[in-house]
Amino acid sequence: MRTEWPQSTRVVAIACCSMTAVLAEGKTLPEAMMLTNKDVERALGGLPPEKQHCSNMAADTLYEAIQDYLYKQADGGTLSPPQCSGDSWRALYLKREGGNN
Repeated sequence: MRTEWPQSTRVVAIACCSMTAVLAEGKTLPEAMMLTNKDVERALGGLPPEKQHCSNMAADTLYEAIQDYLYKQADGGTLSPPQCSGDSWRALYLKREGGNN
């Protein structure tokens, strides 16, 4: 199977993923989970409407990856209590409201 996308589509997707990584760097996991699609779009100086799905994909993928990591850490008993004390861990597993924040 072979798939192709217009070059401009790949460039925007790569830029969104790279900016998401830059915005998440140095943040705690809960802070990184708070990054929104709009944060990525603003950091890039805006995107045309037909390319906004790229920022949504990047920020949403980061959020889902962190959720998956935390779930696996909690499931394996390796999530350290100082990171998630009391009931604060519950917020890490709740879906973000509105989806495309």
